[in-house]
Amino acid sequence: MKKSLLLLSFFCLWLSGGVLAQNTMQQCGMEQLRNQLIASYPYARQYFDTLPQYMQTLTEAYLEAKHTTANKVTSTITIPVVFHIVLRQAQINQLGGEAGIRERVLSQIEALNEDFNKLNPDLSQVPSAFVPLIGNANIKFGLAHRMPNGLSTEGYEIIVTEKPGFELANGTTGSGFAGSDAKYAISGGANAWETSKYLNIWVINPIVSGGALTLGVAVPPYIVNNFGVPSAEKGIVLHYGAFGRRTSSSQFFLSNNDKGRTLTHEIGHMLGLFHIWGDVDGCPPGSPDDGIADTPPQEKANFNCPVYPSISCSNGPNGDMFMNFMDYVDDPCMFLFTQGQVDRMQTMLSLPQESLGLTQHPELLEWPTSVWEAETQREVYFYPNPVDEGRLTITLSNIVGLREITVTNIMGQPVAPAIKAIPQNNKYDIDLTHCNSGVYFVRCIFESESLIRKIIVK
Repeated sequence: MKKSLLLLSFFCLWLSGGVLAQNTMQQCGMEQLRNQLIASYPYARQYFDTLPQYMQTLTEAYLEAKHTTANKVTSTITIPVVFHIVLRQAQINQLGGEAGIRERVLSQIEALNEDFNKLNPDLSQVPSAFVPLIGNANIKFGLAHRMPNGLSTEGYEIIVTEKPGFELANGTTGSGFAGSDAKYAISGGANAWETSKYLNIWVINPIVSGGALTLGVAVPPYIVNNFGVPSAEKGIVLHYGAFGRRTSSSQFFLSNNDKGRTLTHEIGHMLGLFHIWGDVDGCPPGSPDDGIADTPPQEKANFNCPVYPSISCSNGPNGDMFMNFMDYVDDPCMFLFTQGQVDRMQTMLSLPQESLGLTQHPELLEWPTSVWEAETQREVYFYPNPVDEGRLTITLSNIVGLREITVTNIMGQPVAPAIKAIPQNNKYDIDLTHCNSGVYFVRCIFESESLIRKIIVK
């Protein structure tokens, strides 16, 4: 452990007691994971016992270096993300089919970019005592636009599996930990895209075991590098009922998990954060802490929506920071990362190791410039480009199989309503007068392929 600079994060299973229960009980599976790893690796016990202090040492070194002339400016880091939706057809239908899944993908990215950049509207609900501690991680997430083979993608794939769900405590493929079966096509899942370039997120239906429901699990690089877990398993597994952010009252979500915060929480672990109570119940110094000074000592996890202040471990008058993203409260009741947590995440992203690979490939966020083979069969004209008066006209000479036309920004977020194809119509006008100057992408979706063109709005 002392030699490893790949300590990117921490690993957590977020468990819930009932699928649609109003009081969703969530438990961390870290104790079970530790026991499994300790049984297999004699050094694991010391590894986990010393991990918080080691992480803090790295953070202090980073902060010291950051104050030098060469390191004063911290630029925004953008991480390419790919979602592997691995569900049965009935579960896909439950999410609204392909259109519903696309909406959830976009809403999830939007939620992450708010939460990690101090832009979430509910930040105003943070108690005044904790407001000075709020930090801005300055981390953005973008849907990958290139697949590993260089072809275009919208940043997600839908895999229809015959499996009803996936075990998270055990598996038959790979490591057997953390939903490994979901990460291999051979076992009914989806193979990872290069994990040194993409943040892979598998959206699945976890199989309930022992009355507990798992909402999310993260496998960070240090688990891969120190415990023999294949690198193809690095990433996050997410319950499909906690995927995305609610945009309609009719959407299916697990109770109180409809604001996208499960993934915010799990990415926190991927970027070096612990639960704020230290993963073992009790008060410091007898029990471990998260190693971050500006998160108050806390006896154990909080659930539901506690009333402020909730005091434990003699941390009055303000009590537990239960509204922190790294506690277990309901989605509508968690609002912030602290500056100390931000320092930890930025430290982990600054390490010149494999983990930084997620930020070294900005081309993954750009649509491929090569012409698809299918495009030679479909003449598509965009006029004018650049768009100088806010109106774009698209003319197609071959409209067979056209389903819809979409316009997105560089992050993959729609900037205009999708246009459904009209039979026999080969000309479409799009209003972009509300768009700021910049680069956008138009996607013509056909039955068997998509054609993507870059446009510029003046």
